[in-house]
Amino acid sequence: MEIKKINWKVRFRNSVWVSGFISQTLILVQAIIVGLSSLGAIHVDLKHVDDWMKWLLGILNVILAYMSYLGLVVDPSVEGVGDSDRVLRREEPLPEEYKNRM
Repeated sequence: MEIKKINWKVRFRNSVWVSGFISQTLILVQAIIVGLSSLGAIHVDLKHVDDWMKWLLGILNVILAYMSYLGLVVDPSVEGVGDSDRVLRREEPLPEEYKNRM
């Protein structure tokens, strides 16, 4: 996959994609912190966190994972994960009335 074969300007104007991108980034940061903590590279002390706060963080993880699921949509008109030539030339996301016709 080539990064320049994706129309980033159009993707960042799509709020669903942006929510998925942010959610996926937060989940990745959390996974890195947990991994570094398990290797002993950093120390994360959750002893002082209440049980309800741990439950709330678990719910937040589910919400972030679901948002990333909704936002990480690839262009179905091309093979792979790049954008088609038509999409690369767009300046704005496709209007809703055109999405329903496809």
